[in-house]
Order: sequence, then C-alpha cells, then structure tokens
Amino acid sequence: MSFLKPGNATSAPSPTPSNSSQAGKKRPRPDANAPVFSQPENTNSGYETMTRITFALDHLRDNEVPMTFDDVFRKLSIVEPSGPGGKPRPAPKGGRDWNVLYTILKRHPKVEYDSTGFEGAGSFRYRPKHNVRSAEHLKGLLQRQTSSVGIKVSELKDGWPGAVDAINELDKKGEILVTRNQKTSQPLLVWQNDPSLSHNIDAEFRNMFLSIALPANPDDMRSRLEAAGLKPVSAPRDVKPLNNQPQKKKKKAPRKGMKTSNTHMLNVFRDYSDKKK
Repeated sequence: MSFLKPGNATSAPSPTPSNSSQAGKKRPRPDANAPVFSQPENTNSGYETMTRITFALDHLRDNEVPMTFDDVFRKLSIVEPSGPGGKPRPAPKGGRDWNVLYTILKRHPKVEYDSTGFEGAGSFRYRPKHNVRSAEHLKGLLQRQTSSVGIKVSELKDGWPGAVDAINELDKKGEILVTRNQKTSQPLLVWQNDPSLSHNIDAEFRNMFLSIALPANPDDMRSRLEAAGLKPVSAPRDVKPLNNQPQKKKKKAPRKGMKTSNTHMLNVFRDYSDKKK
C-alpha cells in the first residue's frame, strides 16, 4: 500500500534540549549603546534649556538693577563644539541658544522686560510677588493694604536681598509691627504700625503701678477682690439646674380631609343599586 511506503512516513520529532544541557551557556547581555526604536532619542535639550532659565532668574534676582540680555547670556557661560576635534567655544550671539533663551525670558512671568531700556536694546529685571525693593516701598505697600492680613517676609525677600535688615531697622523705629520666630527671632510677618496709637506712660504712674504688692496667697487675692465688689475669675459659676422632668408630648392636630379632585366624575362611582326596579 502507498501509505506504507518509507517516503511518506512521518519523521520522528527531535528531542527538546533539557535545562541541564543549557545550563552551561550564558545569556548574552544587551548592548547598552543599542538604540531603542520604540522611543524618540533623548537629547536633553529641553532639560538644559529650563536649567539655564533657572540660573538666569537667579542671576536677575541677585541683581536688583535692570540688565541687558548680553550680561545674562554671558553669565550662563554657554559653549558649543566648534567641530570634529575642535575645542568648545562660547555660544555666539544670535545663535540657537541665544534666540531660545531670549524668547523665553522675554515672556517669562517672573521677568520684567522693557523694550525701551538701554537705548532700545531692551532691559530685563526680576519681577517679585511684591514690587518692594526698599524700606520706603515697604511702608507704601503696607499703607495700601485693605485687609489686616500681614505680609510674609519670605515673599519680600524674593527680589529684595536686604529685606530682613530693613525690617529690623523699621521695627526698632516703631514704624512697623513684626512677628518673629521664637527660636531664631527671624521676622515672619509685618504690618503697618500707626504711631498715633502709641502713648507714653508717665514714670510716676508706672512706678505706682509696680509698687502695688500682690498677696502671696491666691485665696487672699480672691477675698480682697470680693471685698472691693469685684468678681474674681476663679469664682464658681452659677449653673442653672437642668429640668429633668419629662416633657409632655404635643397632641397631633386632626388631619384635615384631602382635597377632592375630578368632581365631574362623582356620579360615575355613585351606587344606584337602591333604584333598581
């Protein structure tokens, strides 16, 4: 028979190699420099740009005066390769890095840009939350406050490096009110101080007040206050007794009849069985 011919016989499957036969082989490590085609190439250009913007803002914050973009760009010390085998050179004016940083800083919310500054070259200046850069500016800001909320010193220090020294000086003069940290005595909040509310006490009255001796025993103090017709704070409060009697339940008012609707159909449901003949 044809199906018994050797040519048509099914070949036997080859044996699967056991784990013991593959134990001696080491798995090759993937190449660390091989490109990953499922992701775009990471050039870190965006990260470098934002880092440079941060350094530029710090430089503008430390300098309270307006600056040209040339000064800011020179402070960043950006270099670029000059070619194969060449040494790095400073990034040129008008290059890619120059244009990118100029455009971002010009529109940044933390930067004040004046196109007419430096004879039309443009000026850049750090923009703090409060436009305060001196003691007179601070007093003017406090006078314009419409609420009693104090101004944080941390917000004043942003853009005004000498804020703490000026606040301490105004506090000594009594021109502002300051709350401080109990441990470090650093100012935290500031308010306006009205000098008209400050009254000097005569030395004679101060000495008279301090010469009054308080009784050593608190009970004596209480009896002396009561003898003078004053109520001491430690006096027991008059508490009214609670009414523990059960309250009477109110009787519910009788329920009124419901409003009748569909009055034109009352005759339909009436019983006419008594009228049958």
